[in-house]
Amino acid sequence: MMQPLQSHFTVAASPANATKRRDRAPRPISIRVTTEERAWLEQEAGTLTLSSYVRSRLLDTPGKRRQHRKQPNLDRVALARILALLGQSNLAPNLSTITEAVRTGTVELGPELASSLRQACADIALMRCDLIRALGIRAE
Repeated sequence: MMQPLQSHFTVAASPANATKRRDRAPRPISIRVTTEERAWLEQEAGTLTLSSYVRSRLLDTPGKRRQHRKQPNLDRVALARILALLGQSNLAPNLSTITEAVRTGTVELGPELASSLRQACADIALMRCDLIRALGIRAE
């Protein structure tokens, strides 16, 4: 004999079935932090998501869960592009060519040109250092 439709609903809505469904879902824990505290946490998290960082610090289990990495923000992407363009710009070979021309006497080096070349070299080195520092990578 077929069970009435009501019994299917009664079984599906029973407390035992409801508990099983709730146990599968993650159980969030929320805390409120100040703007300064959140900024500090985000800085400490580095490339990890804030949730992954806080979980690893609270539970001390960094290897047990898959760690989610933040997508690089547009500033880091732009900085990386600038660093790549700086590397591809042939500035170093061009400065070497000018240096060789001065050494061989092809170009006369006056005080103004010498000062400009020194300043160009210093500016390029400073740009490279600033970009590497901003991207958080190690220099070679």
